[in-house]
Parts: sequence; C-alpha cells; structure tokens
Amino acid sequence: IVAALLIGLFIGVIGALMLDALDSSIKGADDLEKRIGMTALTSLPRIIQDENHTSLTLYEEKSESVFAEGVRTARTGLLLSAIDNPVRVFAVTSSLPSEGKTTFASNIALALAQNKSTLLIEADLRRPQLTKLFGLPADCKGLANLVSGDAMIEECLHPIEDSTLMVLPVGTLPPNPLGLLSSKRFEDTLAMFKERFEVIVLDTPPVEQVSDALIVAS
Repeated sequence: IVAALLIGLFIGVIGALMLDALDSSIKGADDLEKRIGMTALTSLPRIIQDENHTSLTLYEEKSESVFAEGVRTARTGLLLSAIDNPVRVFAVTSSLPSEGKTTFASNIALALAQNKSTLLIEADLRRPQLTKLFGLPADCKGLANLVSGDAMIEECLHPIEDSTLMVLPVGTLPPNPLGLLSSKRFEDTLAMFKERFEVIVLDTPPVEQVSDALIVAS
C-alpha cells in the first residue's frame, strides 16, 4: 500500500510538471513581459458585452471601475514612454476579431482627450463598428470619403457627446481597403491631422487576418 501511494504520488507530480511545461497560456502581465521581453502597458478585465449597451464609453460611464483604472494606466504609460520625443500617433490592433481592440481604442482615446486634443480614426475598413456603436448617422462621411476627395474635413469629423474627442469613422466602405490605407493620400491625410491634433489613435484590423495594420504601422 505504501509503495502504491509513493508510486501514485510520483506519477502525479510528474504529470503536473508535464502539464505545466506544455501549458503555453499567459497567466498575467508579469508572465507576458517575461515571454516577449517587453513592458506591458496595462491589463484589463474581461467585459461581458451587453447587446443593449456599448462598451466604447466605459471609461467615462464607470470612471471608478477596474477597467477605467487600467485605461488610465495605459494612458500614463503611452504619454511617458517617450518624454523627450513624444509619440503622437498610436495604432491599436489585436490578433483575432472580438478581442476588444475597438473597445480599447475608443476608451484610451477618451482618456487621452481629457488632457490633449485627440482624434480617433477608424482604420478598420473591413468590419467598421464606430458609426453604429457611437450612434452616428448611418450615412455619415468619414475616412474613405476624405481620402478619396468626396468630402471636406468638417463633414467627416464627428464630436462625441460629453467629451472633447473627435471621431473619424470609415464613412462609405471602399472597394479596396488595403489600397486606400497604403495610398499616398492616406499618408498625407494623417500628416495633416498631426498638425491639427495632439494625439491620434487608429483602430486597425486584426493582424492575423489581414495586413492592414502592418501597412498603417509603417
């Protein structure tokens, strides 16, 4: 009986060690930093999405929540990451859809807008969500119209209620999203907005599906 217990204990310990060695999941921000050798700006709690409520403005609606504090931590990290040479344009992406990139992009933009003039650009031309979730008119003009020359700047910029944040939605869906984002006119549009706003946040598509985010990053 004693031998069986010892053998069972030994097998259990070996099994636990093997499972731990084969487990590739990330346990938290500290584990992430060790794996990729970079500093994590923040960690955010998982949000249970309510079909009748948008999570794009959680930062303002629940300013004392753990989520809002995580966004404030990210804002501080972004603003202090390069004090001598401040970074003014940030692209937000994810690996796959439904991981919260649009939620984070909109909330970090709202947080940045409290201190600096901020523009949120919807550069996800394949699955745009900002128009619907922010309650903008369905036929509102945006990035695609501005880059193609079909609309003026004032027609494409939309203020968010109870905030100083300005949003540039997709507008009319373009037939070739990658071509629009890689065009010289998009580059010139971004340069123009850098003169007008202190901070620009771009919501881009997931990197595992399309190369749009890589084009925007360049």
